[in-house]
Amino acid sequence: MSYSISPTNRSEIVTPTSRFTVAVEGDFRGGQLQVLFSVDGTYARALFDGKHVFEAPDVRSFESNGEPVKLLWVGDTGAVEVTLTESATDASTAALAALILDGRLQVEVLGMLGAPRSLAAGVASAEITLTSTCRRVRVTAVDADICFRVGTGTIGDAVSTDHYLIAGSSADFAVAASSKIAAIRAGSTDGTLRISELLPAV
Repeated sequence: MSYSISPTNRSEIVTPTSRFTVAVEGDFRGGQLQVLFSVDGTYARALFDGKHVFEAPDVRSFESNGEPVKLLWVGDTGAVEVTLTESATDASTAALAALILDGRLQVEVLGMLGAPRSLAAGVASAEITLTSTCRRVRVTAVDADICFRVGTGTIGDAVSTDHYLIAGSSADFAVAASSKIAAIRAGSTDGTLRISELLPAV
C-alpha cells in the first residue's frame, strides 16, 4: 500500500493486521512524517512509544497492536511517498536495500578519523599496513603523481599500471581488514601518499 502525504493530504489512517514495514522517501523540507499508534482510540502524539518520527528517507518495521495507525505530515511544505508493507517477518532489510540500490536513500558512509599515515613514493615501491579495523581510507598524492595498489597478504610492488593519483588529488574507498597499500612515484619526482584511516563510527 502506498500513500502520498503532503500539506494538501496531511494524513492517512491504516489498520495493519500484522508486523509491518514503513518505507518513506521524498522531499522533507524541514517537515516530518509521524507514525502515530492508536491507544484506546487516541493517537499517541505525546507518548514516545506511540509516536515515531521520520525526518529523512528511512525504512522501519513495527509490530501491529491491532488498532489503527495514523500517517501524519507535520509541516507546510514538502511531500513524501509512504509505502506500507505487511509481513510476518522483518521486511525492513530488503526494503532498505532497495532504496539504497536505486539511490533514493542517501546513506552516511564516513567513519571516525583513525591513524594518519604517510608513505614515501619514490623510485622504488614502498608499502604500509593499515590498522586491522580500518574499513575506509582517504589517500592524497602530495608533491607528485603517484601510483598505488591495495590488497591483503602479499600485494607486491606498486607499478606504473596501478591506480593513479594526480599530485594534489584525493580518493576515498573501502578496504578489507588488515589491508596494505603500496605506492611508487608515477614520474620523475618523489612524492608522499598521505593516508587517513576511517574507522567504524561508534
